[in-house]
Amino acid sequence: MSNLNNYAKAIPLFFEQEVWGWANVVLKTGAICFIIVGVVKKWFSKFEALDLFVLLFLTILIFYPYDKDLIRFLIPLFPAFLLYLFLGLREIKLQYLEKGFFAFIFFGIFSSNFINDKSIISNEALNQYGPINIKAHEAIMIINEKVEANQLIAFSKPWVLHYYTEKQTYFLNPTLNAELKNKLIKDKVDYILVCTNEKFEEIFNAEHASFFSNWESYKLDWKNSAFQLYRKSN
Repeated sequence: MSNLNNYAKAIPLFFEQEVWGWANVVLKTGAICFIIVGVVKKWFSKFEALDLFVLLFLTILIFYPYDKDLIRFLIPLFPAFLLYLFLGLREIKLQYLEKGFFAFIFFGIFSSNFINDKSIISNEALNQYGPINIKAHEAIMIINEKVEANQLIAFSKPWVLHYYTEKQTYFLNPTLNAELKNKLIKDKVDYILVCTNEKFEEIFNAEHASFFSNWESYKLDWKNSAFQLYRKSN
């Protein structure tokens, strides 16, 4: 059930956009709802080889105990997700969907991405680093300095951290319990990166900070006003 919970959180990340927080929630939730509708429609009307592949692939993922980097294992399923999304949308028979709704959604996403990217470019003097700010840039520099190539660092979005640092990353499960602590030790995680600034709404988790700050197995190694880096105690 742990893997099922992890992948349920990872799948919506395919549909994230550089848009305002509430709009991102609507996009991700809407995409998942339409995918479910498409799956039900497709599987119960004409179950084909693609559907069998998706079913078997998901079954293997759910029972295979690996959560160090979830999103790369889901990439082979992305075309199928798009197909199910399209089928789910086609089930909505409303006239306005057929005539202008898709154009409206596309224009809205494009405009929001354009505004955000323009803001990043225009504020280059503030040392922004891609779609993140100077605090995240500082954390990335520290990680590049402290974490060795053969060491493992846990983060709530390991694929993003790997992109910016090329370090070996590990999925930090948001569920805080004794099992998480045991798993971090068992999988030999060397560092844990935690976001403590609510402005980073997609990765913010204040409970993570208090959870790890009182754990003797990992000690606070570095922090700024947005991030905390914990290192495994010797």
